Amino acid sequence: MSYIGRNIRKIRSVKNLSQAKFAELFNLARPSVGAYEEGRSEPKIETLIQIAKHFDLSIDLLLTKEITVNQLYHFDLEGTSTLLDKKEEIPATGIPVLEGKDWLNYVLGQRKADFLSRLPKVQVPGVKQEDHLVFSLTENQGGSGAGLKKGDWLICKKKALNELEEGKLVVLFHSRKAYVLRFTAMVQGQLKLSLWENPGEHIVLEETGLEECWEVRKRITNDLAEPHLLDRRVLKLEEQMEQLLKGLN
Repeated sequence: MSYIGRNIRKIRSVKNLSQAKFAELFNLARPSVGAYEEGRSEPKIETLIQIAKHFDLSIDLLLTKEITVNQLYHFDLEGTSTLLDKKEEIPATGIPVLEGKDWLNYVLGQRKADFLSRLPKVQVPGVKQEDHLVFSLTENQGGSGAGLKKGDWLICKKKALNELEEGKLVVLFHSRKAYVLRFTAMVQGQLKLSLWENPGEHIVLEETGLEECWEVRKRITNDLAEPHLLDRRVLKLEEQMEQLLKGLN
């Protein structure tokens, strides 16, 4: 069984590409992308080569295995699955990964260099390790809405309060609590924030309790949403039109 359709869908989801955008990258018709993903047809070898080259993947991997987010982003994940006991076995360089089980220690003040040095680390292409931290979300940290999911990685850069940009997703440590929210504004000593998935619901925190703020630079997710109902209907309509045109010819 070929995995190409499933892998194309995963690439689109992780890279935030619509079927139309993906089709445009490789000079395809949009319905063809839908057909690949649903297993009704497979790309020509020329298209496979283009996809593999564009995303720096092997054709063998695209066809024979379900790719992971780590493979798609070419992470060096040595040491990130478990926290090793021996310090020398943990990679010396890279961005520390604060997994769910370590959030509480960090919130309670374990922010010293020796604590960070013992965390698993990851190399992220295009991101310098200085002043960066990867926050791995649990269900509670991700919130109740559809915006953030358990297992998401938030690659963050440490920022001063006056450096935060309106509308950006941030991780805040305030009065020994952690928040993952959208920064709205700073007004008269108060931080105005909102839930990522519901900008209309505001939260206010006093500036005096702020301990650290991290701006989210990248979000990596393993969550794959099912195709939208509208996408299915459009695809079905296009197929019916193609059949109708063939009948007229």
